[in-house]
Amino acid sequence: MGQDGKDLSRVYTLGPGPTEKTPQEKPRYRSGFSPKQQAIYRRLVEDAWCSICQGGRGLSAATDRCAKDNWYRETLKEKLGVYTSKQLNKSGDFERACAEFEIIAGKAIYWQLRANVGPLERMRRKLSEFVKEHDVTDDYLEGISRQMFDTHPSNLDATQLNKLIAAVEIHLGRHAEAVTAS
Repeated sequence: MGQDGKDLSRVYTLGPGPTEKTPQEKPRYRSGFSPKQQAIYRRLVEDAWCSICQGGRGLSAATDRCAKDNWYRETLKEKLGVYTSKQLNKSGDFERACAEFEIIAGKAIYWQLRANVGPLERMRRKLSEFVKEHDVTDDYLEGISRQMFDTHPSNLDATQLNKLIAAVEIHLGRHAEAVTAS
């Protein structure tokens, strides 16, 4: 018996509860967007729905959950080729999805710009990291770029930058094999 008269023989001590986190644990997301991304995305979906309702369906449709869900699913399928946002990833798909709903809402162009520039910026960052990691000179990159695409690396799109990185990786791999073989 405890001090308050309760039977302590049935008290179990387990680890942290389902909502508590141990210090080592980080939140894991199975798929779809992170909670922060989800908040941004849901706000854009709501803005787009309100825009649709004001554009002809009438304000009574703004509270119709069934109509909103049908419209949302149709829009996802038509614009992004998926049925649920959980099928989208946290990087490029997030930007594309936000851009599509931003277009419908007609309020801003922030996500549209991000969706268009995002892949290119990611590839430029990847190229910059690759150059630092492998001590590749700018002249070497420019030479490969001119051979492959007849232009300077700064003029390449995301797909071309990815091909350039792959070509340099292959070349460096062959160079390393030749050095170790001799």
